Amino acid sequence: MAKRDKKTKPKEDEKRETRRDKDLKLIPITFNESVSLYLTHDGEPAETETETTGKFTIENTSDKDRIWDVALDLDDTGSTDLDGTIEIREINPGESEETEYKVKGDPKNILKVTEEFSLDEENPSYSLILGKKNEIFGKIRVYNDSDEDLKNLEIVKFVPEEYTDVSVKTEDVDGERAIKWTIDDLAAGRDEIFKYKLYITVEDKDTKVRSGKVLAKYTAPYLLSGVKTDAEKFKSSTNNNVYLSVDELDETPNRFECKFVFENKSVFDVKLLEADVHDIDAPSKNFVKVGRDTT
Repeated sequence: MAKRDKKTKPKEDEKRETRRDKDLKLIPITFNESVSLYLTHDGEPAETETETTGKFTIENTSDKDRIWDVALDLDDTGSTDLDGTIEIREINPGESEETEYKVKGDPKNILKVTEEFSLDEENPSYSLILGKKNEIFGKIRVYNDSDEDLKNLEIVKFVPEEYTDVSVKTEDVDGERAIKWTIDDLAAGRDEIFKYKLYITVEDKDTKVRSGKVLAKYTAPYLLSGVKTDAEKFKSSTNNNVYLSVDELDETPNRFECKFVFENKSVFDVKLLEADVHDIDAPSKNFVKVGRDTT
């Protein structure tokens, strides 16, 4: 049975489409969670509350196509202040959208921190000499107790005011004098040691000498909150073209063969999630129905 105006694409166009498919882009979706934990000198949590925060990022990697009506469904958000769905109106080409959130409770601390003090650098000694400026050797050891690398570590040693001098540079942190060290990456099962010296003069044997708390910050290698999602739960709109191709059959006038066409005009690798072609006078009569529960 013949059809009117049936068209085929030139071979060169087919080759161009094939090459283009190989260059299709994905939309990166990332979660990062960071821990901020105050510790005493023996590595136990201090009274200050632990803070765990997260950041969710969607990046538009195109240099020409925007994405809009962005939505991502999340599972197991109970330990966070996130809703079950993240919705974003639009993300322009080359830009990203970030959503920050908090994690409730105290997740497992995978960075082990210990601190040692001694009046002798080689052998433990804890007896201060009254009326004399005492030199105290301090050492902080941080150990990655997880199976993956830790990122963006920041170790802050707060120095109580009774110490008159410090051997390394200090800075103001939250209104207190402190020493700060940073590590870009700490591999699984590896440690790092920081050394410093403090100086103090004690006049009374009953004087209590404080060691000062330690603040440890790091980005976790996995989601401590337990939030889950996957690519199937992400949807958005981007540059596309939708139309109906109608061909009247030559041998049967007033009868038509129709085709629903969805064209991806963007640089992204996309999947059509929803489409509905129905009789205008009978909306329940579907000619094409594409949805999450249909094929």
